[in-house]
Amino acid sequence: MGLYLLKSISIRFTGELPLKKAVMSILFFILTVISWPMKEMGPLQSYKKYSSNKKYFFKMHPRVDGTGYGAMYKVNLLIPNKLFWEVDGWYAHDVYISYDGNYLVRMGYSYYGRFDPKEFALGFYKQGKLLQRYLNGSLIKDKSLFNNKYSVRGSCCLDKIYGFQGEKSYIFKILTMDQITYLFDVRTGLLKNATKN
Repeated sequence: MGLYLLKSISIRFTGELPLKKAVMSILFFILTVISWPMKEMGPLQSYKKYSSNKKYFFKMHPRVDGTGYGAMYKVNLLIPNKLFWEVDGWYAHDVYISYDGNYLVRMGYSYYGRFDPKEFALGFYKQGKLLQRYLNGSLIKDKSLFNNKYSVRGSCCLDKIYGFQGEKSYIFKILTMDQITYLFDVRTGLLKNATKN
């Protein structure tokens, strides 16, 4: 689409206008800057994610405005899957589900390349209700990362997501870009332990 737009604009410029090159360069730069975050995060898509025991699954659906809605279902082989609970007003590129389907961890995403301390990092939900949320600034202690580091993984300030620590565990583990390991209790969303590696 960007190339088509550039071609249509270049057709309108005729003759030897000294401004033509400058305008085309500026337009190309603007289109590149606008489209880069979309390449980084990819298009918003509907998806389905299962709990580790495959007894529950969460369906996430995007909306045109960038928000979304989702629903947790209990798997039933004999009759249609049973709606367990729903969420609305946000979209997550990735979620993690507890084995009993009661708890969900919503992962943040870095849209603009640089870490923003006010950007959403992760949130904990019980049956669709927010228990606790964390911003990049509350998890990253090395503040120099907000100026120098670029997010190439897409998962905000995280270096690695270990997820639930066992099939029937309520402990969720992450590693941040500044090498701090966090353990959270998903039943409350509260931090249990933080260790600098």
